[in-house]
Amino acid sequence: MKHFRTKLLAFLALTLTSAALTAQEDDATALALNLQDYFEAHTLGCTSVNGDLGASASGVAACSGADGNDVWYSFTSTTQAVLLQVNSTDADLVIEVFDNGLTSLACSNDVAGTGEEELMINTLTPGQNYFLRVHSASGTGAGTFTICARDLPAVSVRDGWWPVKATDAGFPGYQVNEAVSRTLLPNNSLILATEWEFTDINTGDVFTTTVMGFNGLVNLNAVGGLCFGTTYNVRVQIQEANNGYWSGWGETRPIQMEDFPNTQVEPPYIGQSYDLDGEIKAIFVGTNQLLEWRLTTDNGNTSFVHSGGSSSFLYLSDITCIRYNKIYSIEVRVNFCGVWGPWSEPIFIITNPLPYTNVQAAFCNSSQFLGGFVQCQFVPVADQYAWQFAPIDPMDPTMTPTGPAIVAYTPNTIIGLNGIGLEMGETYRVAAKPQVGMFDACADPQEGDYGFFCPVTIIDTNPLAPVPGNPMELSLNIVDEGTDAASFYPNPVTQDQLTVQLPDGKYFGLIFIEVYDLLGQLVYSHTFAGAEDAGFLQVALPNLNAGAYLIRLHDGQQQEQQHIVIQ
Repeated sequence: MKHFRTKLLAFLALTLTSAALTAQEDDATALALNLQDYFEAHTLGCTSVNGDLGASASGVAACSGADGNDVWYSFTSTTQAVLLQVNSTDADLVIEVFDNGLTSLACSNDVAGTGEEELMINTLTPGQNYFLRVHSASGTGAGTFTICARDLPAVSVRDGWWPVKATDAGFPGYQVNEAVSRTLLPNNSLILATEWEFTDINTGDVFTTTVMGFNGLVNLNAVGGLCFGTTYNVRVQIQEANNGYWSGWGETRPIQMEDFPNTQVEPPYIGQSYDLDGEIKAIFVGTNQLLEWRLTTDNGNTSFVHSGGSSSFLYLSDITCIRYNKIYSIEVRVNFCGVWGPWSEPIFIITNPLPYTNVQAAFCNSSQFLGGFVQCQFVPVADQYAWQFAPIDPMDPTMTPTGPAIVAYTPNTIIGLNGIGLEMGETYRVAAKPQVGMFDACADPQEGDYGFFCPVTIIDTNPLAPVPGNPMELSLNIVDEGTDAASFYPNPVTQDQLTVQLPDGKYFGLIFIEVYDLLGQLVYSHTFAGAEDAGFLQVALPNLNAGAYLIRLHDGQQQEQQHIVIQ
């Protein structure tokens, strides 16, 4: 504040006495011109210095127009950038800046006629003396004008942030997921943007980024190209908001990066229990990072490394040898710019016990024909499901088996009922259990227990197909099931292509399409995964004979059907 008051008093004194100061006819008699701080001037208003165009010509060649009636000022630049504005109601002004050897550095004669000329120069050397000349473009005619002269402060890497942050004393340097701060300035609304430049001191490679707004921080991983084991010379400049002028580069200061990239598991993921479709996250290092994860269990007897690619997430379902009901020590390391960092400190997680799987409710107490199927609930990373079909008396509430059970296996949650030895007219209690690691090379497979038993009766006809004496009534229109019904088109079907428009929010997960002929025979089936995100299914039908068919859409919970005709 004391410095600002000294500046202001100097301006006021200069303003009050400038009318009597006529020794401005050349550089030798130039009037000393003090500069205002750009931000302080916008807060209090720019103090103008009066001038007089009645001086005689200096004889220095003009950059534009004639050089008569020029007046001179001298100033010492305190920063790289100076904004000069002169205004006259009497003459068409020209303004020009010279170095101490009278070499012209910048010139402005943009405004025709009276009014304000503005000149911005940001290549000055702080501490050097310069000259400002103002004259009439016509070279003749006396007149008065005002000068507003302001310097745009230079900025640089903030003290205490280079070559490393003061708070990181004792650490080797910056990670690329950290930030560096520039000099902070008052009146942030006058800062439009900040440009950063990083130069590799070994290769000379230059990396730049621009941060919009008045934020004084730059995230190093937003710069792109910065690597570990490197020191960068950093310089920075700001852009003022009123006219978009840049301040010019500030002092160059070194920033030291760590020798190796480091990452670790983010704290919220540590010490938790997980299902095997869970995920764990490491601290992001930068674009093009590569992560490796090391998992150790069984008191250190089992250890394996999983490549996680560029994602910061470890998806447990992607790990081949992951198992239920285990305590895992997890470490992570990162490769960045071709350099592998060390393994992080180990953290511990617990995987949940192997869950049961139950037959989906839609199939319990149902009647199914041999061309149908039964589905159970999904278990993460299970690579096989064991099914048990034991015959029972449908009137026996205890579901005690009346004969030997049939056991079959499927690689997914669906089992077809044909070909496993079931008999028509029989009722079976049905259950499934998940099996994990049956086919990998990890030598520690796991098997769950059977879930709840569900009674299923096998019938000899498809309940969706016509029966003698009661043929299906074909309709070429969509079944009206309200606003949440699926749409099947075109109908009749041409070129063996059918589109199914899904209702919003009705079907999830695995979605099944089945096509039956009028005898109840399944002639086509297909499973779509995650199709609800697209909102429709594109069904490529096989080369079916022309005629009427029934198409069934379901996800194990919801279902609907429609008659279609294939031409």
